[in-house]
Amino acid sequence: MSTESRPTPVNGIVITFFSTASAVGKTLVACNMASELAREGYRVCLADFDLQFGDVCHFLKLQPEKTLADLQRTMQVEGDSCRAEDFLTPYEREGVHFDVLAVPKLLEEAYNIHHEYAVRAVRNLQPHYDYILVDMASMFSTLNLAMLDLST
Repeated sequence: MSTESRPTPVNGIVITFFSTASAVGKTLVACNMASELAREGYRVCLADFDLQFGDVCHFLKLQPEKTLADLQRTMQVEGDSCRAEDFLTPYEREGVHFDVLAVPKLLEEAYNIHHEYAVRAVRNLQPHYDYILVDMASMFSTLNLAMLDLST
């Protein structure tokens, strides 16, 4: 579908990839869906919220400079004036472009991510993207439930 012929969503559609089973292909499907939607001309952001074991950046061979942990620290200081899009890592290959919100680099940072900041980050990104895809950990947690509630 070309970008000229598709309707423009008012607010980005949030799709969350979740299963209580691990190693079932959530990350692979999320990366492939992000790539295909971007290839179709949609503005896409892929958020890796498998905070302890997220490997979206590994799959895509990305070296993020900023992560969700950096975004949360900035939100705590700047509040609503913080721009979540400034914390994304661009992915581009063979004409396909989308952005990635990377997991924290350090395990102790992952433990300190609060679900309210993750929700605020996604809401902050929604006006800028047609789709926000969220790759989650394989467990029920406050963060996972909050993302499922936010999902379209």
